[in-house]
Amino acid sequence: MELDLIGAVIAFLAGVAVAAANFSLSKWIIKKHSEQFAISSIARQLIQLMFLFAVFLIAPYTRFDEVFLLVGGALGVTLPSFYFTSRLVKLNDSLNKKGEEDLDG
Repeated sequence: MELDLIGAVIAFLAGVAVAAANFSLSKWIIKKHSEQFAISSIARQLIQLMFLFAVFLIAPYTRFDEVFLLVGGALGVTLPSFYFTSRLVKLNDSLNKKGEEDLDG
């Protein structure tokens, strides 16, 4: 059981890394190509899906229980998204306000 929890934590941390990479990608797209942000959400979802699929494929070759790895990975990509989403919204709002000031000036 303790070993399975360690595996879940490792998968969670890997999921957080994937979520951080997705955040960085989203941030870059909002700054440089904001009109393509909606399309980029498909790419971000595919990245998360590929990560979870990789965890599923790798799990039998580890000493950890597959369920613990999948739950850890799923929580790793999901929980940080609450924080990252709020940061993206603030970034988008600040860029929109800046754009509106430029139009008014």
